[in-house]
Amino acid sequence: MDELDSMFADYRSEWIRSDFDERFVEPPYYQRFLGIRPTFLLGGRGTGKTVALRSLHFSNKDTAGRPRHLGIYVKAFKNRVTAFSGTHLTPDTRVAAFEHYMNLLCCIELADMCHEVLSNDNLTASQLASIRLLCEHFSVKVIPTSYSGLYDELRVQLARLTKFVVAPRLLPQPPLSPGESPVVDFAKDIHDSIATNREPIYICVDEWENLSEAQQEAMNGWIKNSAEPISYKLGVRQGGIRTRETGRSDDPLACPADYSDEDVSGDEHFCMQVVEKRLDLARKRGFLVPPKLSAFLHTVEPAKEAQILGSGKLVERAATDQDREGHASVARWLRQAPPDEAYLALHLSQRGLGNLSDIIAEARANDSAWARKIDNYRYASLFTITKGRRGVSLRKLYTGSKTFLTLSGGNVRYLLELLDEVVRIHLREAHDGTAERANTGETSIDGLIQSRAAMSVAKRHLDQIPGLSTRGFTLARLVRSVGTVLHELIRNPRNNAPEQTGFTLTGEKAAIEQARSLLDEGCAVLSFVCDEPTKLTHPTETQQQEYRLHPILAPHFNISHRRKRRRRIDAALLIDAAESVDGASALLKSITGQKVSQRQMQLLSQ
Repeated sequence: MDELDSMFADYRSEWIRSDFDERFVEPPYYQRFLGIRPTFLLGGRGTGKTVALRSLHFSNKDTAGRPRHLGIYVKAFKNRVTAFSGTHLTPDTRVAAFEHYMNLLCCIELADMCHEVLSNDNLTASQLASIRLLCEHFSVKVIPTSYSGLYDELRVQLARLTKFVVAPRLLPQPPLSPGESPVVDFAKDIHDSIATNREPIYICVDEWENLSEAQQEAMNGWIKNSAEPISYKLGVRQGGIRTRETGRSDDPLACPADYSDEDVSGDEHFCMQVVEKRLDLARKRGFLVPPKLSAFLHTVEPAKEAQILGSGKLVERAATDQDREGHASVARWLRQAPPDEAYLALHLSQRGLGNLSDIIAEARANDSAWARKIDNYRYASLFTITKGRRGVSLRKLYTGSKTFLTLSGGNVRYLLELLDEVVRIHLREAHDGTAERANTGETSIDGLIQSRAAMSVAKRHLDQIPGLSTRGFTLARLVRSVGTVLHELIRNPRNNAPEQTGFTLTGEKAAIEQARSLLDEGCAVLSFVCDEPTKLTHPTETQQQEYRLHPILAPHFNISHRRKRRRRIDAALLIDAAESVDGASALLKSITGQKVSQRQMQLLSQ
């Protein structure tokens, strides 16, 4: 299991060292992603953008030891690119210095690629001419005679630029290179020396959303004017493209004429492939793990879950009451039915859908009607079993590969993080060999461990929200408000539809736009999910976007992680809930129709 600990722990591609290639799984869009057309990869954190971009890096070799692709990788670190927005620089100098910075970053990487691939210092006349041209672009007076020397000199140039940007009043401005010309000229020369086919030289830029509008506009010009052999591949979060202008008001970037978009989020099948490849690597190294995620994560079936959560006492109490009232057949059915179905009958009665005797009579007489009740209400009923019991650590179980894939929301990093937490708890609590195992002797993680892991990861992500955006604290309060509302709806189901997990906005147009702006920011940092609406649920409802909490947060609030029914929420109430605890309390009271308890106030004020 120690190997599994390392196999799941590096859920950020930046942490993977020597075995990147053997862990890499081609995403479903990969073949469209390759090629000369510039491409924006759109998706939230952990959706695989960085992995796809880094897969094009020249350091990834084939079986013959040759680079699979001729690509470089540049990351737009937020603290570095924002330095070019300093108030001591004029607007024109800010943009020119930033482009010079990007030229240096790209050419440093290209020089490193030449040193790695060509691997000799006895350069040809054309290669030396290429170095001289590049040095002219960067105003380098002493011309290096090797790619390693060029690499070192460009790093010195980068250091000089950094010192100037930090203290422009104390240091003279260094010569700035023109536009993207150094990258274009150098890439063409490299392609002539290295390329054995027509595959492009990939310029991969990650975290595009960190660039300011002026910086994106400058880089858009690079993309607009790009031509063979250069192909730009960009990673950006949803909503991170601030402008498509290129510096010419009449010539913005246009899709698909100038580039293509790839939405890389929400593919559960791809997530499963990534995990199962890691399980396969562990098996090849001699560890007793199953090849399938479904076997690795033990699924607790509803009947067993109802038992674990304590349905037995509730059912027996109801059966005793029925015996006392002379309904022996009802009591007998409750005691003989599977635990989840017996409790479901109680739950339906509590929902006001009939008295217990009539519900059980229908279950006996009409198998198809009872099957529909099971399909519609059984899962939601499990959330109410522990209601009213204090000190219960697990109020709902989250188990099995299907559940974990849904919790991740098709996010590779989230799924790996969940599995990493599962393994950590397993190693800590099951070291005595009592962990549940499959018939083959392969490791199968217990459902209670899975549930604790899911709750731990959910709490961690909730705590991280304040630091994810400029309105992080407001977002966190909104998430807690919505999560508490959904928790109360599923725990107090009377007169409510089962499993309400989504919502649309109602109210004044200005309030809706304000609430939507905050929710969209929440979607960008993966605290909310925005879905296209399904069928309309109200005669006055208009077709609009449907929001729900990101499923990774569901275990913290003990709510359903599935996309199910939705309700309408007044946008003004939602805005007030994000602004204050009193507003959150008003939202809860408005939706549940109940007075807010002290416990609920504590949840909202955390």
